[in-house]
Amino acid sequence: MSKTVASGRVLQVSVSPGGVPKLPVEQACVRRMGLDGDGHRGDRVHGGPLRAVCLFGNEVIEALRAEGHPIFPGSVGENLTTEGLVISDLPAGTRLAIGEALLEVTTPSMPCDNIIDSFSDRKSGRISILTHPHDSRMYARVLREGIVRTGDGIRVLPPDRASDAIAQVELFAIEAVERFAHVSLWRAARAAGFDVEIVDDGELAIGSSAELPGRPFNVALGLRPLPSYLPLVLDRAIATDRAIWFRFPSPPWPGAQPAERLVTHTAEPTVVGAAQAPKGVEVREARPDEVDAWADGPTGRWGAHAEAWPSILRELGGARGHHPFAALVGGQLVGGALLVARGRIGLLTAAAVAPEWRGRGVQRALIAARAARAAELGCEAVAI
Repeated sequence: MSKTVASGRVLQVSVSPGGVPKLPVEQACVRRMGLDGDGHRGDRVHGGPLRAVCLFGNEVIEALRAEGHPIFPGSVGENLTTEGLVISDLPAGTRLAIGEALLEVTTPSMPCDNIIDSFSDRKSGRISILTHPHDSRMYARVLREGIVRTGDGIRVLPPDRASDAIAQVELFAIEAVERFAHVSLWRAARAAGFDVEIVDDGELAIGSSAELPGRPFNVALGLRPLPSYLPLVLDRAIATDRAIWFRFPSPPWPGAQPAERLVTHTAEPTVVGAAQAPKGVEVREARPDEVDAWADGPTGRWGAHAEAWPSILRELGGARGHHPFAALVGGQLVGGALLVARGRIGLLTAAAVAPEWRGRGVQRALIAARAARAAELGCEAVAI
């Protein structure tokens, strides 16, 4: 039998056809994709099976009202306003038995511009888990559908050992930084004069370019947490008559076969450890005045589109959250790589080593140097 570790109650059940505030209802049926009768103004930011239900504590609302903010239950878009629990302190995988439904906590709900009217200074970051970890809204997925009513008790149960919630949260965080990296890349390509069409709406991003065919300039990111938006990606591919690569949590149609299988490795930055650079090789973050040389070096010949990369990387090397690294021998570049840091994840990408220096430990030294820098930037994990 599952052990109850805490309890609370539902102060208010709230829904709306889209936008805020969500308005109180006596009850609602909670289904896999959300509450019956509920919608979202920003469909590509909210919703999906991992974020079907949004919860927020009334204790936070009362504290914010005491600070002078015009917030009230439902005004920041939560479906269930709770009492008696510090919602944002519940770890991923925690189960919530509410009425007939059983929910599982997944990720924090990051604030957006849709809710700024609930704040006297119009800054919704006041409830960001990054700056106020005890005051965030939280998302949950639905393990068992059913009716939830105002006044229902909330039984907080420990995670199921078989749950993949923690893995899903990690994948969510990795995909977020990958999406950030790709959108930055597409914008850098446009700044360098290449034709790249960009859809960047919340957490669904699509890049498409006839001038730069193939990956990584024709990719859709965000479908794993938001699989219901696959038709948008397919429509985009049909409208542009271009192949678009995307990741999907299951075969998107009967008989579908993956074009390739991707593996992502993650570790805590300190686990990566130090790697001694080969004798005579200096590995460090490139200075701003070295970005042009870095872009023209081995990194600029990374992957396909060798003729395009130098000009794109010159734009990308100075972008927010991007940290170019160089391996030098006597001041000459023999290797280069990029660290993209956002939130708690550092993405190790775009690494290349001159042919005559391969197999001599330069790549390992570039990985170690970027991991160490990610730790300095506050990243909890690195991914490659």
